Amino acid sequence: MPRYLEKRRRRWYAYLNIPKDLRLSLGRRRFIRSLKTESLSVAERRVHSVIAEWKKEIAVARGNELGTDDELLKAIRKVRRDTQRLQSTGVLKHEIQMAHEEVAMTTTVGGIADYSETDALLDAVSVVHDGKILLREHFNEYQSTRDVSLKSLDMQTKDLHKFS
Repeated sequence: MPRYLEKRRRRWYAYLNIPKDLRLSLGRRRFIRSLKTESLSVAERRVHSVIAEWKKEIAVARGNELGTDDELLKAIRKVRRDTQRLQSTGVLKHEIQMAHEEVAMTTTVGGIADYSETDALLDAVSVVHDGKILLREHFNEYQSTRDVSLKSLDMQTKDLHKFS
């Protein structure tokens, strides 16, 4: 059975056991969510983003840093460059996405689920392939079009970081 997947009544579910020291603060023993599919191949593609989301929750509960903006933006640029390179050689888009997700999960988990590493690579793959928009990536460009005081720009930047 693939890692993080469980089949219940013909449907695939993603699951992740919560470390014992965090079960009380998170209020449960494990995360579980339906992937809304009966197909194993579809479930294998969907499980990566769900697991990444849960690992972030675990990292936040532990108080770990989730990675710097520079680290995330660097990872996004790297994934985009690799995607363009592979597309130019004729590799199909969904194959590129699956390969990137596999590398990101392997890098983040590393065989041992200690939840302590940053997951900038997983976030980068989500931004590039899942159509998610990273506001921080476009914020400086937006700010340069604004005609406001420096203090207002600093306040906007702090608000963005607070809510992102």
